[in-house]
Amino acid sequence: MGQDRTTIIGHFRKPLLALLSGLTFVMATPLHGESDQSLKNCLSGPNATQSAGMNDCIVRAAEEWSRRMDSAYQRLLTKLDPTSRKLLEASQEDWATYRMKELEFAHGPWRQQSGTFEQLDIALLRVEELQNRTLTLEGYLAGM
Repeated sequence: MGQDRTTIIGHFRKPLLALLSGLTFVMATPLHGESDQSLKNCLSGPNATQSAGMNDCIVRAAEEWSRRMDSAYQRLLTKLDPTSRKLLEASQEDWATYRMKELEFAHGPWRQQSGTFEQLDIALLRVEELQNRTLTLEGYLAGM
């Protein structure tokens, strides 16, 4: 888990977009275990032949990564001394603030000029943020 650096771009770039518009759809989210296998399977399914179906797949992936991150965070809290626990809580709060600011930017006025595929690409970048934080927290747990 976490060692498969194959990207979704390699699996879906041409086949998906050839169906929709012939445009290049960049999906540069690295694969990390079951959560990404679910996304890969969903994007390969019949419901992902339109942007709404792809978006549903991405939303589900984000929800899975969010649950996995929350689980890692809660497990890590139980293993830390009080001082380290406070540091982790502050770190997680700062990360959540950063994530909200990124979301505000990602949905800013500039995005009104972007097309559907660019919006899906941005959504995948948001999933990657969750992946990175999750894998960081899981890495801390693995080192304990």
